Amino acid sequence: MRALLVVACALLVVACERREPAPPAVADSSAGVTVAQAANATYPSENTESGRVSLVDGHYEDRDMVSADLDAMGATGDVDGDGAIDRAVLLVTSTGGSGVFRELYLLRQKGGALQVSAPALLGDRVEVNDLRIENGEIVVDLVVQGAEDPLCCPTLAVTYRFRLAGDVLVETTGQRRVYLKE
Repeated sequence: MRALLVVACALLVVACERREPAPPAVADSSAGVTVAQAANATYPSENTESGRVSLVDGHYEDRDMVSADLDAMGATGDVDGDGAIDRAVLLVTSTGGSGVFRELYLLRQKGGALQVSAPALLGDRVEVNDLRIENGEIVVDLVVQGAEDPLCCPTLAVTYRFRLAGDVLVETTGQRRVYLKE
């Protein structure tokens, strides 16, 4: 019994020893852009007076009734060929009217800083079904307004492909695009 008491006391002393805290974890840039970084980034935008949208926890709102939200759909992969993981995201913006605009962005880490591409407008009131990165391209499967569709009710299934040229997403599919903003 006495031996058991000695062992218990020894374990208690070890458990109560002062230990130095572990050093803070260093962010691994090879892990790529995180969802949290995307949800708190600043995006260029034609929809605001300032020309940018600064998200806080994935949301933006201003006094001019412009609101924007980071869509839950996103994709990761190496788009620019540097070996680091990039993140493609969708921003859904309302300017106070009936329009709901979806824009595609690419976020990359360059020299420890987050870089956000210029937006690629996908359309007004379009439905995005899939977003992925394949062979250095961002691929978006969506439903857009056909030639006879009203803006409220898209029916035309399309796939758009984008490549990064500098900081601009350039569509490589050459399909007819419908995105009326007026």
